[in-house]
Amino acid sequence: MAEIAGPPLCLRCKTVRLDVLHSDAEIAFLACPSCQREYTRRAGGALVERWRGPLSIALYGVIFAEDAIPHAERLAEQLAQLASSWDPATLELFISEIELELADPIQAVTEILPMAAPKTEENLREFLRLVAVRLRERLVN
Repeated sequence: MAEIAGPPLCLRCKTVRLDVLHSDAEIAFLACPSCQREYTRRAGGALVERWRGPLSIALYGVIFAEDAIPHAERLAEQLAQLASSWDPATLELFISEIELELADPIQAVTEILPMAAPKTEENLREFLRLVAVRLRERLVN
């Protein structure tokens, strides 16, 4: 099947073409005019959430870790401390975005950030699940 010319479709909205914010030979930054999600595509890479999104913020803490899972509790605590200055709706959105990706995967989370110590998709998804569970527990309590 021939690829349709123009920017790719939003990974969540599925039918909305992304706006190109910046593009060069190395990287493209795109945004959905409908849901406001922002994406990045590196040369030769897949379309993924842009830095500053909930997944990238959570994953940042394990860039150098060989195994992300043992760090979930510590990262959830650090994120909870960071989130203490957020309003509850912002924390809810942060958690919900992680949960949405886990329930309806749309991207390779291994490509969201360049990892100094490569990890598997399964390892990072389990890490994200544990972080979301811990954050949700803190939100309820």
